[in-house]
Amino acid sequence: MKSNLSFICLLALILTSCKPKPAQFNIKASNVDNNAVLSVFDAVTGELYKAENLHNGTQNFHINLPKKGYASIDIDSYGKKRKYWFFLNGDNYEMKIDGKQSIYPIISSTNELQNELIDFYTATGRNKQIIADSLEHATQLLDSANPDNVGIRARNMEKWQGNLVDAEMESIEKFAKNYPKSELSILLMEDLGDASDHPQRFSKIFNSLDVNVREGKLGTKFNIQLERANKMAVGSSMANIEGHNLNGEKFDKKILKKINLVICWAAYSGKSTRDNLAFVKLYEDFKNKDVEFISVSFDNYERSWKSGIAKSKMSWPQYSDLLGSKSPNAKNLSNFNASYYFIIDQTGKVIANNLSMDMISYELEKAIQKTS
Repeated sequence: MKSNLSFICLLALILTSCKPKPAQFNIKASNVDNNAVLSVFDAVTGELYKAENLHNGTQNFHINLPKKGYASIDIDSYGKKRKYWFFLNGDNYEMKIDGKQSIYPIISSTNELQNELIDFYTATGRNKQIIADSLEHATQLLDSANPDNVGIRARNMEKWQGNLVDAEMESIEKFAKNYPKSELSILLMEDLGDASDHPQRFSKIFNSLDVNVREGKLGTKFNIQLERANKMAVGSSMANIEGHNLNGEKFDKKILKKINLVICWAAYSGKSTRDNLAFVKLYEDFKNKDVEFISVSFDNYERSWKSGIAKSKMSWPQYSDLLGSKSPNAKNLSNFNASYYFIIDQTGKVIANNLSMDMISYELEKAIQKTS
């Protein structure tokens, strides 16, 4: 009996010692509003660990950790939510938070992985902020554009979008080179956008990481996204569209015109419904310019699919295999995004992908000019 009790006590001691200690937060905040909130989430699962009201002054709290690892800290103040990465392992976190400071709120740490983050944000934050401010200004100008200057302002906004992406990408490349054993590079790439946005550069960064990072849980999941994204990259050939049209006919590349906008959508998606109404107007502008629109639905039910087409009054070719999220179209054309838009040429080669609604008209015009 005594030996069994000793074994149970030893086992309890081992299990207790394996569990991360609570993370202690000692925060001094300034320039935050009365409704400011600090939230802490698990990096991989998105599980909320803690949500605390922030006030100007000093406050303390702790988080009981289920495991060590990266987490995100979100600071919501004056209607702006900012996200930062940091490492949770039961350390003491001395944090100075300034509501006007957007680079990185954590001043110092005794944790090596935390210092990696401080290096990253400090080195890249200022340059990124300058570009981000210029992009915000360009976006405001585009919002107030008129027909005479909308093209110039759209190109200006696109330039600053590209500059911001390049700056962020270069900082991640540098971080991955300095810290190849860190999973943070993957999290930073996911922050930058969908893998389909930058498949080649993402792949280069990913392949430079340590094999244990690439083959870990986070790396394996990200690599699957990369493999799909590379099939959709600019310059690649669009995967075949599965299913049939409203007449029961299979997709045939013979319907392709010089320029083609592929619209991935679903009747259950509110965004898709709103965008389809905009596409109806846009189609009138382009249908006589050797441009075709092709919609691919990810719906499960024929009735919903046909009803969505009728309500939006879409008159261009429509296809679906009615397999929903299990559709090969969802996997191969949009990486399971219900609203996803890209442009192909007459051979099916991808010209532009992952387009936002405000850039589609501009990208179509640009594609037309290149093929004229």
